Amino acid sequence: MSFSKWMIVFINIVLLLVMILKWNELIAWLREEEDVFFPLVFIIVVLLAAVPGVPFGLIGGIIGAKYGLLNGGIINLIASTSAAVLVYFLVRYLFKDMGMLWLENSKKLRRMDDFLRTRVFWSILLARLIPIMPAALINIYAGTFGLSFKIFLTATLLGKIPFILVFTYLGDSIQSGAMGSLVVIAVYGVFLMSVYLIYQLITKRQRI
Repeated sequence: MSFSKWMIVFINIVLLLVMILKWNELIAWLREEEDVFFPLVFIIVVLLAAVPGVPFGLIGGIIGAKYGLLNGGIINLIASTSAAVLVYFLVRYLFKDMGMLWLENSKKLRRMDDFLRTRVFWSILLARLIPIMPAALINIYAGTFGLSFKIFLTATLLGKIPFILVFTYLGDSIQSGAMGSLVVIAVYGVFLMSVYLIYQLITKRQRI
């Protein structure tokens, strides 16, 4: 296992331990109606979303449980997109060499390089919609090679909406006791499968 993968495992273990150790405080915070620490919470969510390997679905679910489907969904979408933009600009203007080294270790990215370069919008959109590759890898790739920021931002924003809505809803439904979570998961699964089949069709046509 590579160093980067070990780091991802380490980050997830640390995050899990923090949640276990601070579980009572987390539950108490979720139940509070007033939230004077919202600016700090938003900054923390953005930073967590920017760290490779952090399961944002879990973070998004917590935010959904705290702020509800609508407000939580908006917060998650803005925070997640802001994190992607932050990584894009950091890599593009400060850490391009480091980004190149990171990308060279990704076999999956090398296989998709032609598709990414010729269909920038659709490749980023599909990568956001389905787990073709880690989100951090997309952000680093876009920043390293200076892909159009407008295209990157638009595809990222649109591609994140389904994922954000699902995990925000799951968090909200668990907190409120609402039913229907399994239905949402099933619908999302069908949606992901449909998008994946479309992606496979596009890549096959490209190879012909």
